[in-house]
Amino acid sequence: MPADNKKNGVISPGRSDAFWRRVYLAVVGVTFVVITGLWAFSRFFS
Repeated sequence: MPADNKKNGVISPGRSDAFWRRVYLAVVGVTFVVITGLWAFSRFFS
């Protein structure tokens, strides 16, 4: 049985750099859309 990676503070090597790059870009993109949407919403009702 492999050791518990969270408990030992070790990052699991199961995911490639390309996967994490896609996750990062998705988070940045969604954050941008949400902030832009909130800005547009506040401008609409001001």
